[in-house]
Amino acid sequence: MKKIKEWLNKAFGFFAKVSNLFIDNHIFAYASQASFFVIISAVPFAMLLLNILQAVMPIPQETVERFILEFLPVQVHNLANDVISDFYSNIFIYYLDIISRS
Repeated sequence: MKKIKEWLNKAFGFFAKVSNLFIDNHIFAYASQASFFVIISAVPFAMLLLNILQAVMPIPQETVERFILEFLPVQVHNLANDVISDFYSNIFIYYLDIISRS
């Protein structure tokens, strides 16, 4: 019983030190900032990737719509269809120019 208490005290002490290091070094703030910027940069990256794919390997609009609409909720299907239609009418090339210059 005494060894269990000692082990629990050591384990609790270790986790207390680690949590204090996280708090002192603002790890949670850095992690939230990093995840925010990864999520924000996913949209321009997806646009660039789709433009490159369209130039290298033309994919029919219907195939892209079916693939993307599988992952989106029904409420945004109309918006997604509009965005994909705009993409296929080459409007996004101008957006890429604006994004790359800013």
